[in-house]
This record gives sequence, structure tokens and C-alpha cells, in this order.
Amino acid sequence: MQMIAESYRGISLLVEINLDRLLVPLALVVALTGTAMLCTVLYQNSFPAPVYMLQP
Repeated sequence: MQMIAESYRGISLLVEINLDRLLVPLALVVALTGTAMLCTVLYQNSFPAPVYMLQP
């Protein structure tokens, strides 16, 4: 039973240490994706619509 408890503590320590290596790239991907989406929307709205699109 003691061996299982020590194994659990060891594994939880490894997960806690390596969680940072997972979260940082994930945060970068989320930030870059959000920025790309925002820039796309701003770019599309920065030009007026062509004349043929405004006619009914």
C-alpha cells in the first residue's frame, strides 16, 4: 500500500512539473488563433463592399 502511495505522489509530481510544458504551447496556440480571427474580421470590414453587392 505504501508503494502505491509513493508511486501516486511521484506521478502527480511529474504531472505537475510537466503540466507547464503543455499549458504554455496551448496558450500560445489559443492566442495566435484568436489574433488571426480578429485580424481577419478587421481586414474584411476595412474595405467597402463592391457596388454590385449593394444593389437589390
